[in-house]
Amino acid sequence: MRVEIDVKGLDVVVQKLSPDTPLALLEKVVSEAACLVNDRIRQFVPVRTGRLLETTRMEKISPLHIDVVSGGPQAPYAPFVAYGTRPHIIEPVRARALRFEVDGTTVFAKRVMHPGYAGYPYPKLAIEYAIEDFKQFLKEEVAEVFHK
Repeated sequence: MRVEIDVKGLDVVVQKLSPDTPLALLEKVVSEAACLVNDRIRQFVPVRTGRLLETTRMEKISPLHIDVVSGGPQAPYAPFVAYGTRPHIIEPVRARALRFEVDGTTVFAKRVMHPGYAGYPYPKLAIEYAIEDFKQFLKEEVAEVFHK
């Protein structure tokens, strides 16, 4: 599951910047935004086994494009955690019965009706907090530039 943040108007800002504006400054801003999202996702991701947390990472696509990724082959259930599931039937695939625990008691069943799961929108929460963090970062960066 990839988190994509499209900063509306960024292309206009880049065009209006003077040609003397160093690419390093823009890279710093993009990198900081990705770090803030990554840090917040790591803060909000629910941890049971730790696999989902371990898969959360940043992937640099280009100097001005960094993806924040959570899930993948090691945790293919990431979308279900974030967005939930509808009620559905679970049946055994490689066995004759399902085995699970309820209140510490082992239960066997041929099939069960899963009630569904509302989900825990950790990427959305992370982005909401990261946006506020990013606003603060920009205020500090602008203040630093004008106080030099």
